[in-house]
Amino acid sequence: MIIIVPFLSEIATAQNRNNRVSYEQSIPMIKPWKIITQDEDYKGAWTISGDLTGDGKPEMVCTRTMIVDAYRYTASAVAYTLDSKVLWTWGDPKDLKPSGAESQIYDWNNDGKDEVIFITYQDEKSWLVELDGATGKDEEAFRNTGGCR
Repeated sequence: MIIIVPFLSEIATAQNRNNRVSYEQSIPMIKPWKIITQDEDYKGAWTISGDLTGDGKPEMVCTRTMIVDAYRYTASAVAYTLDSKVLWTWGDPKDLKPSGAESQIYDWNNDGKDEVIFITYQDEKSWLVELDGATGKDEEAFRNTGGCR
């Protein structure tokens, strides 16, 4: 196992599992442009971005997963601005690990505004859900009869 540890001096040191230095070289560093602090209850691993509010600036949506009969479903979602402000939350993240389920941002209903689309599991059924991108309110839900494999 090799662990790369970057330093501000732009020197990276690789260490093996015995913590012995095995490689050292000056390399270009990638510094983050922005660090976004996620809401502790809703933070998720699947992150997508798009212009949810129509202001020309990107926002982000993070989702958490539930697994039912080996299928992965979105259980909760949170939308953020790039200033870490929560725009909206959806679902219940209680007792869920922050893993992600697939979701998309797209103008699904062709109204010129982005929606958030994902599959969820409610009332013992699989649903394709469309949320208003700006508010997180349910717009439509379609029964998913084809399964999720």
